[in-house]
Amino acid sequence: MPVAVSYPGVYIQEVSSGVRTITGVATSIAAFVDFFAAGPLGPSNAVRILSFADFERQFGGLDTRSEASYAIQQFFLNGGNEAYVIRATSSTHPAVAAAITLNDHANAPVLTITAASPGPMGTSVPSPGAWGNLLRVDVDFGTTKPDTFFNLTVTQYQPTPSGQLQQVNTETFRNLVLDGSQPNDAVSIINHGSQLVTVALAGAANRRPAQTGTVSSAIQNGAIPALTGGNTMTVALSGHPAFATPLTLPATIQRPSPSLPVRCRARCRRSTRRWRRRRLRSSGVLRRALGCSSNPAPRTPTTPACSTRPIS
Repeated sequence: MPVAVSYPGVYIQEVSSGVRTITGVATSIAAFVDFFAAGPLGPSNAVRILSFADFERQFGGLDTRSEASYAIQQFFLNGGNEAYVIRATSSTHPAVAAAITLNDHANAPVLTITAASPGPMGTSVPSPGAWGNLLRVDVDFGTTKPDTFFNLTVTQYQPTPSGQLQQVNTETFRNLVLDGSQPNDAVSIINHGSQLVTVALAGAANRRPAQTGTVSSAIQNGAIPALTGGNTMTVALSGHPAFATPLTLPATIQRPSPSLPVRCRARCRRSTRRWRRRRLRSSGVLRRALGCSSNPAPRTPTTPACSTRPIS
C-alpha cells in the first residue's frame, strides 16, 4: 500500500514481485484402478491407503482375478508410502451389494442392512461383491432396557484353504433404538461406527427387529412337536457346510416310570445291607485270627484288648 507522506524526506516502499515460490509436492503417490473383491465403487470413492494392511482391510487383499492387487503389494514392499485405490466393476453385469431386511415380531420390515466399507468421507458406503454373503447379523434383547432396546452384532467370516469358515471381524452395537431423536438411534450410530454394514429404516420408526434364532412356543404338559420318521433336518455346525439328515423316530416315546425312584431306593438299601454283612464277616475273621472271643472281656491294664475294626 502507498506510504502516507506527512513531511519532506526520503520514503521507502516495498513492492512485492510477481514471482511466487513453487511449493514442492509429493511425487511418489500412486493410483490404482482395477477389480477388487471388496470396497467402495467408482472414482468418487477413491480411498487413500498408507500400507498394504489398509488395502487388505478395505479391499480384500490379494485376488488372482486382480493384477492391481499384486501391484499394490509390490508398491509397498518397494518403499511406497501412499496410494489411492479406485475399485471398478463390470458395466454389463455390475456387482451388487449383499443386503437383508430384518422384521419385527409381527413379521413387518423394520431395518435394511447392506454390506459396506469405509468411504473417503469417514462414513461407510455400500460395498458390492460376494464377500458380503459371509456377513452374519444377530439381534438380541440383552440390554439395560430389554422391553425397548436391542443389541446388533455383525460378524464377518472368510473361507480357509480347507473350506471351513473363519471369523475375522466382529462389531457389536448395544442399547439401540430406532428413533432419530434419540442419541442411541441405531441408524446414526451404526452408519458412523461400522466398517462392515450400513443400515436404513425399512418401515415406521419406534420399532425394533425381532431376536434372531429359533424360539418355539411353550411346550404344554411335556408334549413334543409332531415329528414323523422321514422328515429332513438341515444342520450346520462350527462353520462346516450344511448337510441334510433324515429323522428316525421310534413309534412311541418311552416316558420314565413313576416308580423308578422307588426301585432306585430299594436297590440302594440292598447294596447297603450286603456291604454291612461283608464288613461283619471281615471283623469275625480278624477276631478269630487274633484269638479273641466274640465277646471280649473289659479292658484292663494287663489284658490287651482285641480290635474289632476291619483293616481298610
